[in-house]
Amino acid sequence: MITLKFKNIETLFIVEPGNIYEVVLENPSILYNLGKMVSALDEDNIIIYDGKQLDNKKNILPIFDLFNLNSNDKKTLIATYKNIDQYLLKDEKSIETLEKINSYILNYLQYVSETLNSSIDFNNSITSVDLMTIYNFKYQYETENFLSTFISFLKSQMLLNKYKVIITFNLVGLLNNNDLNLLEKELSYLSLTLINIESKKSRLNLKRIIIDNDLCEF
Repeated sequence: MITLKFKNIETLFIVEPGNIYEVVLENPSILYNLGKMVSALDEDNIIIYDGKQLDNKKNILPIFDLFNLNSNDKKTLIATYKNIDQYLLKDEKSIETLEKINSYILNYLQYVSETLNSSIDFNNSITSVDLMTIYNFKYQYETENFLSTFISFLKSQMLLNKYKVIITFNLVGLLNNNDLNLLEKELSYLSLTLINIESKKSRLNLKRIIIDNDLCEF
């Protein structure tokens, strides 16, 4: 069983696919300090355990800014390209198609060289990664649908690391109960647990831990 423990919070969080927790911190100071701990992913203050202590950075994804979710950074796109490339390399028809494309392009470049009567340098092979870069392959988000954007973001981040836990701040205020049900299914499919941290209790039906101003947990 995989578990996660925050320093100064008694609850032991069970990391299972589809689990969603709401941690309500009514004490602003504790909320601030927990935010700093999550940002640093300090292994002295946040422990994810599965028979041994796991690497926080490889297993926990903190998300602070829910209004600027974007997987079109270079690191994520390259991971996406490589993932697709590995998939294509298992398909003989796709490999054959890629080889034909490469052959056509090389013949064309050779023709250009002969037409200009000049030696031209160019790559001798093209990969599916090259093609996606040329065609500006990127993630597209539905700006009017937060949940769709959030789920797409999670799926892209799972290509970077097989995270086990997502930690968010002030997420549930953007969801209704139907959204929550859909999110639970997607998290289950992705084998993810979500821990959302709030300053006040939401109306959604989920696993909830409330820590009041006197630091009593209930």
